[in-house]
Amino acid sequence: MTLLLLTSLLLHLVTFYAVIILFRRQEAEPTQDMDKKMRQMEDILAAYTEEMKASNERLLQEIQGTAAAEISQNQKVADAEEVQRSYTPPLPQEQDETFQLSDRAKVLQLYAAGKKPEQIAEELQMGTGEVELLIRFHLQLEN
Repeated sequence: MTLLLLTSLLLHLVTFYAVIILFRRQEAEPTQDMDKKMRQMEDILAAYTEEMKASNERLLQEIQGTAAAEISQNQKVADAEEVQRSYTPPLPQEQDETFQLSDRAKVLQLYAAGKKPEQIAEELQMGTGEVELLIRFHLQLEN
């Protein structure tokens, strides 16, 4: 029985020793993997930082170009406003305010004055039928 107990104890010790060795190996391997992963992440972050820096520089150049364009645009607007302020519109020339009546208005005016269509046609040198037609249209529109 002691022999079995000693064998069992020996096997337990060997097993514990094997477990400790395996545990140490496992601890050592992740450190190497972690170092590799850390280097990869550092490289990725460095590349990303460089990309962001280049993007920011392009944006800054674009903003400066836009600002210069806005300044020139504002200068043009200011110049246009100055021209507009100094502009004085021409004054209208005095004209004779005489109006010429149309043939229809003349016919209706003479008809309202009590003249007959034949007299109106003679006075305006128009056809009697044309004068009568204008008068009829006017009377229809009134009614």
